[in-house]
Formats: sequence, C-alpha cells, structure tokens
Amino acid sequence: MPAALALALALSPSMYAEPGQDLRLRCLNPGVRLVLYISSEGDPQMLGIQLLQGSNSIPKTVSSMADMRGYVTIRTAADALDFVRLRTSLATWDLSWAVDVEAEVTSATLSRRAANYGIKPDRPFPNSPGWLGVLPDRLLVRSRIAPAHVVKATDGFVVTRTLLTGDHGDDHLVTVEELVGADGAYRRRVLKTAPARLNGEFHWFFPLKE
Repeated sequence: MPAALALALALSPSMYAEPGQDLRLRCLNPGVRLVLYISSEGDPQMLGIQLLQGSNSIPKTVSSMADMRGYVTIRTAADALDFVRLRTSLATWDLSWAVDVEAEVTSATLSRRAANYGIKPDRPFPNSPGWLGVLPDRLLVRSRIAPAHVVKATDGFVVTRTLLTGDHGDDHLVTVEELVGADGAYRRRVLKTAPARLNGEFHWFFPLKE
C-alpha cells in the first residue's frame, strides 16, 4: 500500500468530532443527551459516548447498544435502523465501542443518505471500493449482499443486515439479525460469517489504526 494512502487511511471519523459535542439520535427520550468525550489521549485522540439525563446526572459511558436500554423509544422501522446504525455508521464506528469495530456493508448512494448523528462522516477514498464496507452501487449488486431490512416484531423490530467486522487484517463479513425492543433492548444473532477476502475488483477493509 502506498505510504500516502496508508497515512490517509489512518484518519478516522472521530477526528471530525469534538469533545462535548451532542450526538443527534431522534429516538432519544426527552431530557436524554448523548455527548462525546475523550476516552483516551494520544495521537490521534480517541472519543467515546457518554449518556446524560437531566442537569445533575452522572455521565454513563456507552460502550455497547445494551447501554442504551431505557433511554430511547423505538416507534418505527426508521427509528430501529437509526438506533442500530449508531454503532456502525461512517460517523460513529470508531467511538470506543467495547467490541471489535464494525461497519454496515452498503452502497455508495445509501451511505451518502445515511444518518450521521451530527458528525461529519468519513467518506470512501476514490478507487478503494470496500473501504469501511462501502461499495459502488454496481459492485454491491454484484456481491449479492442484500441491503438492510427491517420488519415489525411483537416486541419491537427485527433488523437484518451485513456488517464488516474485525480489525488489523482479520476482517469478516457477518450477516446478523438484530432484535430492537421499544425501550432499546438489544440482542442479535449471527446468521452467516465469511472471510472478507479479495474479490477481484474490491476487498473489504478498515482504515489502518495504531
């Protein structure tokens, strides 16, 4: 990989955000805020998410989707998608989550329309299809990976989508089924896992991070 590209890939979406900045999530309950904070010093400085409720509340660190239960109300399929994508969007995938980094596999067109939660999202580099799970529309069709799909369930919504997950060269494509409750209860099961192999015109990968 050329040195210039490697340096560019080291930049992460959190570098477009600032400590103290509010994240915009429309399904948050009244009086609840999601605020960025410095989770670790260094170069680059890493940011995470804290949850605040009321003016005198003690900040709660959000490191998994389960930490959001009771602080949101999921009423629609769009709410469910916005909720699960808080973990995997091009603007928020690297905000000090407790598990391996993840990004939703999607098309270039859909990625441009996706929620960014008030943070300037990262964008794929030219001629780098598969970067952060984003493919040109024609290649996503060729990959036969279905776009995210949401159906109503008895106790919430079920989201089915494919994620690029992993880091440091051990990346995989994982198709998951995510159950999102009306109060933000979250659980998921893996339907299929495949290595993120080179595939002729593209391969899947995350930015290089030290």
